[in-house]
Amino acid sequence: MMKRRVLIIFSLAFFAPFLWHCGYRFSSGEKVLKGYHRIYVDNFVNRTVQENLEMLFRNAFIDEVIRDGRLAIVTQKEGADLIVAGEIKNVLSSPLAYRSGNWNAEQRLTVTLSLTLTERESQKTLWQEEGFTYWVDYLVTPSGDVMGEQNKQSALRKLASEVSEKLYRLMFASF
Repeated sequence: MMKRRVLIIFSLAFFAPFLWHCGYRFSSGEKVLKGYHRIYVDNFVNRTVQENLEMLFRNAFIDEVIRDGRLAIVTQKEGADLIVAGEIKNVLSSPLAYRSGNWNAEQRLTVTLSLTLTERESQKTLWQEEGFTYWVDYLVTPSGDVMGEQNKQSALRKLASEVSEKLYRLMFASF
């Protein structure tokens, strides 16, 4: 019994330094973005017929930057280290499910957009995503009344928020 304890203690003492240097560490989750502190989110370009998508997606992206907290939003390009530019290329609403009587029950909203992250001073493109596509589904009311339009607007807000979160994470994954 005594030999076994000595063997365990010896083993722990011998292997502890190796385990300590394996690179496993607790992290606060915060990463420094290599000297970048301020970001300007430029107006998004809306290439669709859907009104106000550019503001909706730009505001959702700004909210994501604020939620993350690693960069400060600035209101002028001149004060920024980084500039984000977006272009909404397409938004499509398509039927997903039907009720009896061939009434549409559920729609899928699909958006395709591009986003570019540029270093302001050097004008160097640091990251770019072309043709990013994402979708959300929403319920449709049979009569197409105000509630159906509210569901669509809610789905657009959800779409903008989720797209912004995913693109923001992709954008800064390499930093």
